[in-house]
Amino acid sequence: MRKEWLALWIVLWGYSVAGAIEVESPAEGSIVHSGEVVNIRIVPSPGEQIGGVVMVLGEPDTASPYDFQYEVKPDDIGDLTLSFMALKPSGQFSSKIQLHLIGIIPPSVTLQSLRAEPEEVIFRKLPAGSNPNQVHDSETERIAVMGTFSDGAEREISLLPGTTYQSSDIKIATVDSKGLVTAIGPGKAFITIKYGDKKLQIPVFVRVKQ
Repeated sequence: MRKEWLALWIVLWGYSVAGAIEVESPAEGSIVHSGEVVNIRIVPSPGEQIGGVVMVLGEPDTASPYDFQYEVKPDDIGDLTLSFMALKPSGQFSSKIQLHLIGIIPPSVTLQSLRAEPEEVIFRKLPAGSNPNQVHDSETERIAVMGTFSDGAEREISLLPGTTYQSSDIKIATVDSKGLVTAIGPGKAFITIKYGDKKLQIPVFVRVKQ
């Protein structure tokens, strides 16, 4: 058994280390804008020999240094993760790396309007001691906020910095910084959502389950 585990460890170590690669540019966490073409250069780690690099969901490059281009899409906002796989000289896949970028909306692009999904929230307040899974399904809902911008793109901005949520009555419903609404007591409240100079209100109805 110990020999089998040792053999497995050698295989996994060879997969994750042999033929290692690293990102030469851009720097981890670089800010990129919608519509921008990002030039990415991948190089072998010191002392490593590889046969090529594949950008996941892209075409392989077999000429070192390994250069790729990625066009930032309108909905690539927030954390943007690109993945690359090294090829051994034999052509087999070797190690995998990721490049994390931060996509932001260009300053020249302005918000035109907001909409929310759903447009209203209806809860059934369950008795105390109910099944936690049923409580979660009946008494919580996340509001997804979509923004239409001057470049014609619609983007989800629910989790972007600057998107805020506020309940008109926390005795009826609360909302957190990620747009998760939770039923507290029977009644009607409004969730006010703001981003930039735009805002909208979503009605929340909390009813006691009969």
